[in-house]
Amino acid sequence: MPYLVDSLTELSTAATDALLAIQAVTCLIVLRYSQSRNFRSTLWQALFASLTFGSLLGAIAHAFKLPQPVHDVLWHFIYFFLGLTLTILALAAIYDWLGERVARRLQYWLLPMPLFVVVVTWLGAGEFVYFVVFEALIMLFVLVIYSMLLWQNRPGSGLVLTGVVVSLIAAFVQASGPLEIHIVWLFDHNGLFHLVQMPGVLCFYLGAKKGGLVKTGERYDDAENRIQKQQQ
Repeated sequence: MPYLVDSLTELSTAATDALLAIQAVTCLIVLRYSQSRNFRSTLWQALFASLTFGSLLGAIAHAFKLPQPVHDVLWHFIYFFLGLTLTILALAAIYDWLGERVARRLQYWLLPMPLFVVVVTWLGAGEFVYFVVFEALIMLFVLVIYSMLLWQNRPGSGLVLTGVVVSLIAAFVQASGPLEIHIVWLFDHNGLFHLVQMPGVLCFYLGAKKGGLVKTGERYDDAENRIQKQQQ
């Protein structure tokens, strides 16, 4: 029977990971039952599902004392699901930028990328820096795309862009090295990463929901005007 770890910061990190998983699965459920089924909606639902699994596994890895082989295998799965989340985010950005046809074609090339990240991380003896580089490249790619879409007044693009910026800030906090802050509980850089990431996940959800209101074949300027009238 696994026992809880003794570290307070590891326990707080596990708790924030669990909260992130709850937030992600809530976004998944709401999107599933509030939007019509199409490829864009499927991408965002898959993103939140992948984030849910990655966060749940992260909570287990941080909370319990596990045999080293089990711990190592668990982290490979965590890297896979987090890498899959980032890859799907890139596909969602491509969908909003170039359309469904291009996104569907590129999915067969992009979706295997998380497996590549796991292999590179494994060959590098679990070095987290490899995943950080992968995350930074994906986030910068998505940042550029949604910056262009925001310039074109695409519905939801500003919210997704905000989510990307918040995610980059969270990644910077996590990669900044050992850090401990007492906010009711004791948090290290990993726990703080989860806390900062949560507003970013909310922005992704809101952006996905607003962007999903655009009708097929509708001009984005017309969609923005229609959405604003509906909200008045």
